Amino acid sequence: MPGSKSSPPSEATANSAAHFDEPLSLTVHSMPQLGSEAVHQSGSTRSAKLKLLFLLLVSLAPVLASYFTYYVLRPEGRRNHGELIEPQRDMPALVGKDVRGQTLPLHQLKDQWLLISVADIACDDSCEKHLYLSRQLRESLGKDKERLDWVWLPTGDGEVPERLLPGLTGAQVVRLAEADIGAWLQPAPGNKLADHLYVVDPMGNWMMRFPATAEPAKVRKDLERLMRGSASWDLELYDMGPTAQLMLMGLLVAGGPLVWVWRKSRGASPGRRLQLLTALTLFLTFDLVLFGAFTRLTDSGLGCPDWPGCYGHASPLGAAGHINQAVSVLPDGPVTHGKAWVEMIHRYLATGVGVLILAMTLWAWALRRQLSVSPWWPTLTLFWVCLQGAFGALTVTMKLFPAIVTLHLLGGMVLLALLRTQALHFGQSLHPAATRTPPHELQPGLYRLWLVVTGLVWIQIALGGWVSTNYAVLACSEFPSCQGSWWPDMNFADGFTVWRALGVDALGHPLPFSALTAIHYVHRLSAYLVFIGIGLLAWKLFQVKSLRSVAKWLAMLALWQFATGLSNVILDWPLLAAVAHTGGAAGLVIVLTGVWAASPVQEASTVPTVSSQRLHA
Repeated sequence: MPGSKSSPPSEATANSAAHFDEPLSLTVHSMPQLGSEAVHQSGSTRSAKLKLLFLLLVSLAPVLASYFTYYVLRPEGRRNHGELIEPQRDMPALVGKDVRGQTLPLHQLKDQWLLISVADIACDDSCEKHLYLSRQLRESLGKDKERLDWVWLPTGDGEVPERLLPGLTGAQVVRLAEADIGAWLQPAPGNKLADHLYVVDPMGNWMMRFPATAEPAKVRKDLERLMRGSASWDLELYDMGPTAQLMLMGLLVAGGPLVWVWRKSRGASPGRRLQLLTALTLFLTFDLVLFGAFTRLTDSGLGCPDWPGCYGHASPLGAAGHINQAVSVLPDGPVTHGKAWVEMIHRYLATGVGVLILAMTLWAWALRRQLSVSPWWPTLTLFWVCLQGAFGALTVTMKLFPAIVTLHLLGGMVLLALLRTQALHFGQSLHPAATRTPPHELQPGLYRLWLVVTGLVWIQIALGGWVSTNYAVLACSEFPSCQGSWWPDMNFADGFTVWRALGVDALGHPLPFSALTAIHYVHRLSAYLVFIGIGLLAWKLFQVKSLRSVAKWLAMLALWQFATGLSNVILDWPLLAAVAHTGGAAGLVIVLTGVWAASPVQEASTVPTVSSQRLHA
């Protein structure tokens, strides 16, 4: 073999020839001698064993050191300033009241880190110091401050002092009995419950207590360590599993309409199928707007208080345990099994509509060379429905913030207008220009009237959304007067402060009833103007032979809105009338948009020309 220590080839050949005819015999080899090479190999083996033993000791050193430290040294020092609570104590199922006197289950504070202080509701200097310190500590966390809520648990009788209300903006205030709090949070020996600040993790476990003489800088360091150490927890709160499952439900919901369109238009041109899909999506979006109103009016908007799933599950079935716990604490609260199903069905339907609009957009781009309608319009619609989804998420996460809920309603109306316009123009693009029935051109004066009335309708829809989201429908239970007066006591400043939480003014004080009255009465007064405007527009359109059917629809919808709005007032806001009122508003948007989309404006020097090719590329 190459590289072996065999004899030279010539010698090997000779030996082979010499012994070829000899019988097989046993050869006894001599024992090897301990030469320098053997000694070197023995030393190498010993060195390898020592290295192996050294590596083994190094790998075991941390384990041995930890055992020695724990069982022999047992150090008592620690880096944290606060005292860790062992074992941790789970948040009890308690129900308190907020600063407005409304019922608030304690478990609704979960899913956030909590920095809690406890004090008598009179709040002495020490209490105010703790409240100020809690607020400043939260603000000092920078971007992590959104992960921590500062909470005050006042005890005793009486009301929250007026001097504290401005400073409590942004705080979670839950009034509880001191005995109930003491069964969960406990002071250090020799201290009172109000002497400490307490930390509760997002699962509701009390896990840390800061000393009575807490040093703010060290408390801040502890909170920063908690935020860094729990950064991965938030990834679990935003688990993509429920999102993927919700998208799957949307695909299933959209599957039925897509199959129906395919079978209904069998043999038709691709453009005809696209027109049918757009019209069907418009119809289902109208239904979605109605179901959204039903969700809001049945107080189901927080039936699942997280998003997009329900307590991290794709349906209320998986969240049954969480819902049962919420119901046991507050049987008539915002979370019940029925309300959870209403909320999740609304999300399923919304996701299904989103899938249909996505299919419509892809189809429009695939047929862009066959249709004269630009595919950027369905693309805009797809963008808008995604924006609607974002507002839907904010509606839940911001706890029915009135401005967000109203914008969500207006966004649904804009979606109806976009789909209505495209449904008309997709249909027009299927017919050759020679065979297409020419639309009637709007006279400049009629077009200006349409603009004014349409603007008034949109303003009225916004006002109606503001009434509904602030629950101001019953602020006036008489008609045509309100509270026995033609001009009741009204607080316009608080009523129309846009950026504020539900039920409170900009400073966090309870919203006065006069503010609700102002919201209701402004909507009612503007309704008179809108009713007159729609009646005038319908009368003008009826004089144009090709637009008489549109005029009839406008007249009927105006009467419908008057009847349902009046029913809401005198019949104490019945659910059917309230949903029907929203449906009437959606119908007005569809009809008025159709007038604009189907009828070009007659060219005039004083009026900008709006051609019949508005949507064409």
